[in-house]
Amino acid sequence: MQALEQGVAVERNGQIVRRQDWPYCVMEPNDVIEVVRLVGGG
Repeated sequence: MQALEQGVAVERNGQIVRRQDWPYCVMEPNDVIEVVRLVGGG
């Protein structure tokens, strides 16, 4: 799983969720989640 986590950012209701908090973050109804994967390129 570690390889998949690299280059990924998670935001919940406009706040960044720290990677170490991912296992403890409980989603609630009406939460807005954004997952962004960073990619390189030119």
